[in-house]
Amino acid sequence: MDCRECHNLANTTPLNVFQDRLGIPTQDCKVCHKDPHENRFGNNCSECHNENGWRKTGDLDKFNHDRTDFALTGRHIAVDCRKCHTSEKMTDPLPFKNCADCHKDYHDQQFAVYSVSPDCAKCHTTDGFLGSTFTIEDHAKTKYKLDGAHLATPCFACHLKEGDVSSYPPPKGKWKFRQIGERCVDCHKDPHEGQIAEKWYPNKSCEQCHLTASFQESRFDHSKTEFALTGVHQKTACRDCHKPQPGYKYGQFDGLPSQCAKCHEEVHNRQFEKFGVTDCAACHNSDGWTIKQFNHDKTRFKLEGKHVNVSCDKCHKEVTTNGLTYVQYKFDNFECVVCHK
Repeated sequence: MDCRECHNLANTTPLNVFQDRLGIPTQDCKVCHKDPHENRFGNNCSECHNENGWRKTGDLDKFNHDRTDFALTGRHIAVDCRKCHTSEKMTDPLPFKNCADCHKDYHDQQFAVYSVSPDCAKCHTTDGFLGSTFTIEDHAKTKYKLDGAHLATPCFACHLKEGDVSSYPPPKGKWKFRQIGERCVDCHKDPHEGQIAEKWYPNKSCEQCHLTASFQESRFDHSKTEFALTGVHQKTACRDCHKPQPGYKYGQFDGLPSQCAKCHEEVHNRQFEKFGVTDCAACHNSDGWTIKQFNHDKTRFKLEGKHVNVSCDKCHKEVTTNGLTYVQYKFDNFECVVCHK
């Protein structure tokens, strides 16, 4: 650089050459140079430039990007400057209002409204795309509200449709958010396939019986069947009747008998059997095995006189026949001498 560009030598003498710039700090560039940045980046030009030319950058790691309209946060801090500033001049303006100005819409407009995708910042932060700020409350505003056990289900269990999702963190894969299903069977295998009549869960609507809190809980209305639950049956676990068996891993529901003796042991040695069937309800009800509705007057031995107050076990005693012990209720002979000496 010619010295005369900085020093006015037209009217100087040998005694005062260069004396017109005495006391001027050499690091204060704007004494001689106009600040094209209008003081937005401070006075220390050497943070970005050096004496070799304005296009020669200094130590950019020391440049404070917070002075610009786009403060660097999260993973942006580690991004090489030239990844964004691709033009010859670092100060050329760049679009930065929306994430999509630099980033491709990874979700292929799955969230677009009228072909316009929302800003990534709606769900993500600059700390990385893995993870989301989309909350349970936000999900409740969609067509599929999360409740029960679904509240604790990780996003990738439903939305990551490629790769093995059995481990965490999830592998790379394509995330899907549209048309992934809304019915239980869209995600869960139907364990009762072909084992329950269509009328009990039309279109495989599992919610007819199950709750999202747990598959172990049920809200099935048993009164709609031919066997309404009453008495102690209301407290009986479903699995006690609908037991797993070959071909019915999770219990049989169709084709179960409703006769008491099909579930309960016949302890009377078939004394009350008629046409091969014992009607337990003739003496018992679902409140328990206590006899509450038996009418002795309908038998061949009507109770009258002192017999009315005689306890049942005085006449009906345990006997053993062919190794089977039971209470005898049926008698062939009702003569007095049978009981009285």
